[in-house]
Amino acid sequence: MEFALPIPADPGEWLALASAVVTAVLGLYMMAVPRRALGLRHMDAEFIGLPASGIARARAGGFHLGLGLAAILLWQPLLFLALGAAWIFAAIGRLLSVLIDSPARGRNAVLLIIEALLAFGAVAGPLSLI
Repeated sequence: MEFALPIPADPGEWLALASAVVTAVLGLYMMAVPRRALGLRHMDAEFIGLPASGIARARAGGFHLGLGLAAILLWQPLLFLALGAAWIFAAIGRLLSVLIDSPARGRNAVLLIIEALLAFGAVAGPLSLI
């Protein structure tokens, strides 16, 4: 298996790369400073308890960092499609939260748009959408 970092050839591949980089950076941030990252999400790690830092580092940080880096380093269309599927389901979860839980609709709407854009960016190259 070869770890080659090819230069993206078209705008769709650039979008896919950007989505993977953003995903990896978000994961790295969550792993490095989980309490601050949870604070940005309006979650208080002190209130939730110390296990919240472990959950944030592993499930949010590690998962995002691993998937983002795998897509970048292996540069396989199916990995970008998996990344896009993960962001699509994150957006669906966000939409359900807006519809069912009704928390901070404006903020959730912005995050929903960001997640949808990351999903589109990840699949734009492999599906030749651009």
